[in-house]
Amino acid sequence: MNTEAARTTTPHDDTPAQAGGSSFSWVAHPAREQPGRLIVAVIWIAATMLVVFATTNSVFWAALTIVVLVFALNRFFVPSAFELDEEGITARYPLRTRRYEWREIRRFAHDSDGGYLSTRAVPSRLDAHRGMHLLFGTCRTEAINEINLHLVRMSPSGELAARASAELTSRRESA
Repeated sequence: MNTEAARTTTPHDDTPAQAGGSSFSWVAHPAREQPGRLIVAVIWIAATMLVVFATTNSVFWAALTIVVLVFALNRFFVPSAFELDEEGITARYPLRTRRYEWREIRRFAHDSDGGYLSTRAVPSRLDAHRGMHLLFGTCRTEAINEINLHLVRMSPSGELAARASAELTSRRESA
């Protein structure tokens, strides 16, 4: 990816955007990116709705079941946008927006399903309330590299910066 070129992204375009090298953004839409999981989710919702209708014989409760399940799975069905800038990261989820400054981040974990930025240095039961879940979409490698670059530059924790730097170096060598 050419980091010098200015590119933009729209909610329907999950290509990463870089504006003059100062910010990086992407959109993740799991339902569109994972059609197999979408089929499973739709079948599961329909089956649950049918069970509710069969047991209650009520269209109201069946419809409410659909609404509740789609609401619960909103990050899967509706696109989420993420933007990294010099000061921090902003996540625009379907139902809320969340922002953290780089100086607040103490831990960055990621796997094949996504990532997690935490304000706590060690894993805790409070993690669900003290951090940010990331969906990388089709921009996984670029997003991880950009986050690691910011953590190396901005993290107050030398250990976190060293881990991010080591991971970034190993990714560059393997590429």
